[in-house]
Amino acid sequence: MSARAPRSSPTTGDDGAAGLDPLDRPGAVRPPGAAAHSALANATTMFFLTGLLFFSAQYLQLVVGYSPLQAGLLLLPGFVVTVVAGLAAARLARRFALHQLVATGLALVLTGYVACLFLQVDSAVVLLMSAAVLIGAGIGLSETVTNDAILAAAPPEKAGAAAAVSETAYEVGAVLGTALIGGCCPRCTGGYVLSRRDAVLGRETLGGAADVATTMPADAAAALLASAREAFVHGWTSRPGRRRSSSPWCW
Repeated sequence: MSARAPRSSPTTGDDGAAGLDPLDRPGAVRPPGAAAHSALANATTMFFLTGLLFFSAQYLQLVVGYSPLQAGLLLLPGFVVTVVAGLAAARLARRFALHQLVATGLALVLTGYVACLFLQVDSAVVLLMSAAVLIGAGIGLSETVTNDAILAAAPPEKAGAAAAVSETAYEVGAVLGTALIGGCCPRCTGGYVLSRRDAVLGRETLGGAADVATTMPADAAAALLASAREAFVHGWTSRPGRRRSSSPWCW
């Protein structure tokens, strides 16, 4: 009698050890060299993008006073430029090296953030829009070529795993941007906003100060909002040598 061959298990790897074969082998999932740097660049650009959205949405609505729809329309040119820069990156990649395009994209993002340092409570909105355009151009230029580099580094049968690496880098950057920048928001703002007993919430965030202001008399609410707006902008864009608010509502 001939021995019957054992049935193969769906979790059995090439070495015959059941349950030890991962969904994607680490060697195929981790792109080497320039592709790994591209994944890091993806995470970095998403970090800055979420930071811009976190700040600009509050600035436009709670500081300047635009509606959510108006704030979205004012930020729309930045996203349009992102699409245009992504399309242009495909042509530029034929003439310039990967590291040149990525460095240029990150430099544009950094330039946009430097422009945000000059924002004030009464600044023209065009300054923030220009910063958003610079950041959008840098993201579109960088992410287009980095995604291509990540996919090109993997064999065709692992293209899905390579795309997952790129997507994971996006998610990590977005989570870190939201967590770190969002966590810094109360620390940057709370030390300058109203310290009254009935406005503990107002010391946490600009939105909290706006909610507290709705329960206060008109004059006190106006003073609180003015202090909170100045504190918000000062906390986000503070630079050495800038004076702290002299408002009586601030510490």
